[in-house]
Amino acid sequence: MTPEWMKLIWDVVVSLISVAAFLVAWFGRRDQAHKLAIEKVAQDLAKKSADESSHYSSLKDEIADMGERIGVVEENVKHLPTAGDLRALQQSINQLSNGIGRLEGAQQGTTRQVDLMNSYLMRTEKV
Repeated sequence: MTPEWMKLIWDVVVSLISVAAFLVAWFGRRDQAHKLAIEKVAQDLAKKSADESSHYSSLKDEIADMGERIGVVEENVKHLPTAGDLRALQQSINQLSNGIGRLEGAQQGTTRQVDLMNSYLMRTEKV
């Protein structure tokens, strides 16, 4: 073997070792990068899940509180007068108003009669 062939073989061997080292480094780093990315995504999901869980629990508490408040409002609305009750009340007020009007008329008549009697008595006593 000539020194040129040995140099060529040596260059090929060194190149193959370099390519093998490059491939090992490339794929090893790549796998490690994937593992780190997967771990980071898992941590982010766990954090987000915890945040969403606390957010959902606070929303659940708010909904329960609103449900209780709505229950109180519904209970209060049940005791409010209905349209029929208000109509009956309006009719009663109208009847009362009519009755008061009749009483006013009767009172005016009575007042007029008392005034006439008073004036008659005042005129007759002087004579």
